[in-house]
Amino acid sequence: MKILKKIGKWFLVLLGAFIAFILVVLLIIRINSSGNEEPFLDEKGNVLPNSIAMHEDMLINGAPQRITIRGKDKNNPVLLIVHGGPGYPFLPVFYKLTGADLEDIFTVCYWDQRGSGLAAVGIILPFILSFLFTTVTGSITVSLITTASIMAPMVTNGSLHPELTAAAIGAGSLGVIHVNSSFFWLFKEVHEVSTAKLLKSLSVLTIVVALSSGLMVCLLYYLKLV
Repeated sequence: MKILKKIGKWFLVLLGAFIAFILVVLLIIRINSSGNEEPFLDEKGNVLPNSIAMHEDMLINGAPQRITIRGKDKNNPVLLIVHGGPGYPFLPVFYKLTGADLEDIFTVCYWDQRGSGLAAVGIILPFILSFLFTTVTGSITVSLITTASIMAPMVTNGSLHPELTAAAIGAGSLGVIHVNSSFFWLFKEVHEVSTAKLLKSLSVLTIVVALSSGLMVCLLYYLKLV
């Protein structure tokens, strides 16, 4: 009973640290995000005079939705793309088949429905999923495979940076190694330490490494250092 109380105590501590990490990341995102679309620039870094890059958030029947309008020339024909989420494959497929960017030949209006789409998913999502899967299942392998499978459509359509997404998944996969992990008990027997002591050392170590690694990946992503 005493051991269970200690496990519950450390679980709450680790959960609090995880929540604090999420808040720090969200603060970084808020500070470094202008909320504006990236403009079209010429070779000298000046905004193209007849280009358009804007978005507008709105509520339709109570569901958050976003319309993004982008094009190098506003005089180009308007192309409305209606889709339901980040797994939509048309854009990368079109580029691969033709070598042309739709925004070069059309004024593209993206309608990202129900709060999904290109602008709604950050690099923090794969980290959170991977972190939670490892903590709940106790298996890093399960965490890596499951998170990668979930995030794959968002990477293939260009919503997320492939390398940084992989790094975020890897960072989060350390999760919290505790009593539901076979490695935890293997480590305990090999080093002949008590469960309580291992929770204070190994479990805390894994969450510190995971959170610090995740923070570095988020910094690289949101500060556009990669």
